[in-house]
Amino acid sequence: MYKIFSTMLLSISSLPAFAHAGHDHGDLTASLIHLFWLAPVIIGVVIITYKLNKNDNAKNNVKR
Repeated sequence: MYKIFSTMLLSISSLPAFAHAGHDHGDLTASLIHLFWLAPVIIGVVIITYKLNKNDNAKNNVKR
Protein backbone atom coordinates (compact mmCIF):
# COMPACT_ATOMS: atom_id res chain seq x y z
CA MET A 1 0.00 0.00 0.00
CA TYR A 2 2.85 2.38 0.82
CA LYS A 3 4.53 1.69 -2.53
CA ILE A 4 1.38 2.65 -4.41
CA PHE A 5 0.91 5.79 -2.32
CA SER A 6 4.56 6.78 -2.77
CA THR A 7 4.39 6.25 -6.52
CA MET A 8 1.22 8.30 -6.81
CA LEU A 9 2.68 11.09 -4.69
CA LEU A 10 5.89 11.23 -6.72
CA SER A 11 4.01 11.16 -10.03
CA ILE A 12 1.95 14.25 -9.16
CA SER A 13 4.92 16.24 -7.82
CA SER A 14 6.45 18.82 -10.09
CA LEU A 15 9.88 18.20 -11.56
CA PRO A 16 11.44 21.40 -10.19
CA ALA A 17 10.70 20.09 -6.70
CA PHE A 18 13.27 17.35 -7.35
CA ALA A 19 15.90 19.73 -8.70
CA HIS A 20 18.88 20.62 -6.54
CA ALA A 21 20.69 23.94 -6.67
CA GLY A 22 22.22 24.43 -10.12
CA HIS A 23 19.90 21.84 -11.68
CA ASP A 24 17.40 23.94 -13.59
CA HIS A 25 14.62 22.06 -15.36
CA GLY A 26 13.38 25.33 -16.83
CA ASP A 27 16.48 25.82 -18.97
CA LEU A 28 16.09 25.36 -22.72
CA THR A 29 18.79 22.67 -22.89
CA ALA A 30 17.48 20.65 -19.91
CA SER A 31 15.38 18.34 -22.10
CA LEU A 32 18.31 17.65 -24.42
CA ILE A 33 20.63 16.88 -21.51
CA HIS A 34 18.09 14.50 -19.98
CA LEU A 35 17.60 12.83 -23.36
CA PHE A 36 21.34 12.16 -23.59
CA TRP A 37 21.20 10.65 -20.11
CA LEU A 38 18.15 8.48 -20.90
CA ALA A 39 19.22 7.39 -24.40
CA PRO A 40 21.46 4.49 -23.20
CA VAL A 41 18.65 3.22 -20.95
CA ILE A 42 16.15 3.28 -23.82
CA ILE A 43 18.61 1.58 -26.18
CA GLY A 44 19.28 -1.11 -23.57
CA VAL A 45 15.57 -1.81 -23.11
CA VAL A 46 15.09 -2.07 -26.88
CA ILE A 47 18.01 -4.51 -27.24
CA ILE A 48 16.82 -6.71 -24.36
CA THR A 49 13.26 -6.74 -25.70
CA TYR A 50 14.49 -7.65 -29.18
CA LYS A 51 16.62 -10.51 -27.86
CA LEU A 52 13.81 -11.87 -25.68
CA ASN A 53 11.38 -11.77 -28.62
CA LYS A 54 13.95 -13.43 -30.89
CA ASN A 55 14.53 -16.25 -28.36
CA ASP A 56 10.78 -16.68 -27.86
CA ASN A 57 10.18 -16.92 -31.61
CA ALA A 58 13.00 -19.45 -31.97
CA LYS A 59 11.47 -21.64 -29.24
CA ASN A 60 8.03 -21.44 -30.85
CA ASN A 61 9.38 -22.42 -34.28
CA VAL A 62 11.17 -25.51 -32.88
CA LYS A 63 7.98 -26.87 -31.30
CA ARG A 64 6.09 -26.93 -34.61
